[in-house]
Amino acid sequence: MLNNNLVDIEFMEEIEYLLTGKSGRTVIFLNGFRMPFDSWDKVYPSVGEQHTTLLYNRRGIGKSKKAASPQSGEVIVTELRALLKV
Repeated sequence: MLNNNLVDIEFMEEIEYLLTGKSGRTVIFLNGFRMPFDSWDKVYPSVGEQHTTLLYNRRGIGKSKKAASPQSGEVIVTELRALLKV
């Protein structure tokens, strides 16, 4: 099992993510239905053989800190962009 990381980015606090692989394009796994990113455990390892993979838990999911306000699509995209810059 790989270690998950927590990072504070700009306006976000404690976003949980997992970065694997070392080459190729980055494949981002987005989880839904309030499921944590470990729902991708059977998928991302094989993708990571040829690509870098990024899995992250949006606010309030897994170990990521809960958001103070509702999350719109725009906020989710802004957070993902900030995470990709780390």
